[in-house]
Amino acid sequence: MRVFIAVATSIVVIGNVAAKLIMKTYWREEGIVFAPQSSYPVNLFTNIQDYLLIASLAGILIFVVLSMINNPKSEIAGITLGIPALILVWVSTSIFSSGVPLPLQTVSQPKTGARLMLVDKSDYSRNAWDIVRPDPENRYQWRRIFGGSGEEMELTHSADGEYSSNPQIYITDNGGRVFVQRGGLWTDCVDISENPPVMCSETPLKRLVAEAWKRRSRQIERMVKAAAIRP
Repeated sequence: MRVFIAVATSIVVIGNVAAKLIMKTYWREEGIVFAPQSSYPVNLFTNIQDYLLIASLAGILIFVVLSMINNPKSEIAGITLGIPALILVWVSTSIFSSGVPLPLQTVSQPKTGARLMLVDKSDYSRNAWDIVRPDPENRYQWRRIFGGSGEEMELTHSADGEYSSNPQIYITDNGGRVFVQRGGLWTDCVDISENPPVMCSETPLKRLVAEAWKRRSRQIERMVKAAAIRP
């Protein structure tokens, strides 16, 4: 039983880490996000990642408990090895997850039904977001609306972590523009009627200071009101 638990846990941990590396590589090189294009891609994608981590930690705990039951004298050794193993799996998963886009929210274009998804691509160095849409040639892939890798043209980000809470995406009734709101401010406007899409925010953030963010938000808010969008 212990051997089975150990092998199964090892497979889950290695598979989880390998999946993170593959997702990160495809994102950085081609701007591809792996997620099903079903009705609920965000929930399913997020849950699978959580379940894999929980399964890894649970497997280690079960293995340690079974070892101590079979050999009561090994309690100290089991705890000594079990706790570092749990921490190692947690930390390694977090490290490999850094920079892997996490789906947050989807919206549909009113006329065509085509969907867009807001993703969190934050890593240890900064908070960052992006917008992707379904790949017509692969039902399990989404691609950046801006094209290219995840390091090219992108939404605004704040290196100091300001204006990063509760990111939301909205789309106009004609499906021509999308707006992004974070931390109570309007941070981005993207014209998706162009090919490729372009930023339609009026004021670039040349200086990442509070007043610059608020001024930009006010200007985008006028476009939001003109489009009759109600957050």
